[in-house]
Amino acid sequence: MGASMKRVFSSAITDTFYTYSTVKIVQVPHTIIASLYRLLQFAIVVYIACYIVWYKKGYQEFQEPRATSIIKVKGLTKVFGNDTAGYGNSSSQHLWDTAEYQVPPMENNAFFIATRQIITFDQEEGVCPSALDDKLFCNSTQLDACPKDKQTPNTFGYFTGKCVASLENYNITVCEIHAWCPEELSNST
Repeated sequence: MGASMKRVFSSAITDTFYTYSTVKIVQVPHTIIASLYRLLQFAIVVYIACYIVWYKKGYQEFQEPRATSIIKVKGLTKVFGNDTAGYGNSSSQHLWDTAEYQVPPMENNAFFIATRQIITFDQEEGVCPSALDDKLFCNSTQLDACPKDKQTPNTFGYFTGKCVASLENYNITVCEIHAWCPEELSNST
């Protein structure tokens, strides 16, 4: 009984360790090839467990995140009495657009790609009629459509509270705005 148990145990070990399967599930009972196959598997496991995990402490390695976040700021703001901007008059009001209140990224090896650019020629800060595309129509008797010092819906400027003739069509009256004039959407640019 002891010899037959030894043979069964030996056969089980031989079948497990000295045969290997290929992709097509072909069992090859070749002792040398199977031994090399198991030795290679063992070497890979030892390399990962001992060298990478234990010696190099690979489980503790981390990589510093390298990323840049860009926030697109659009619109403008009205500034009252800003003597620090070099305008000289502390009781004046000025418009700041994106170029004046957006700070560029402060980092090394950074680059910027402009993907959208609206070129407007001959614009100056001042008061002008809003563009017809804005649909800010009014009449001289109904000024509540142009509430003074309220920002326009398209955020290009602030209402002055006046109703004036449009630069694009003098028969239509629109709200006057304090903005960069003429406005970007205007056909008079």
